[in-house]
Amino acid sequence: MVLNQLFAYRPPIELINKMLPKFGIKDLKDTTEFSFLDMEHINTLSGIKNLENDIKECYIPCKRDKYANIIDNKAIINILRQFLKMHDYDLISREKFIKGTKYILYHITTKEEKDFIKKHKKPQKKEVTIIFD
Repeated sequence: MVLNQLFAYRPPIELINKMLPKFGIKDLKDTTEFSFLDMEHINTLSGIKNLENDIKECYIPCKRDKYANIIDNKAIINILRQFLKMHDYDLISREKFIKGTKYILYHITTKEEKDFIKKHKKPQKKEVTIIFD
């Protein structure tokens, strides 16, 4: 049986709970934000590499090489996002500028919270003045 066209079986929640401390997150209820900078600081890449066999085992064989290659922080974020979606969680991102450098901050939320945010997010109205000479 194939789940979500990616997985041979639903990734166990225990595996996700093993992955989260590598990102500096305690559990799925933790709303701590993290960025690539934080991931480099706590050496997330090497921590996730220890779980590589367990991660690859969840994917169907034809998707294993494409998605489960743990080569950089971007790939790790993608894997975490895919695993979380299978358990009705999601990874939300937002941009933040720190000392002139743009960083993407991530945090875990439930699908219901994400849908609520999308539904109630008001488009920002910008006032524009046009002057014709």
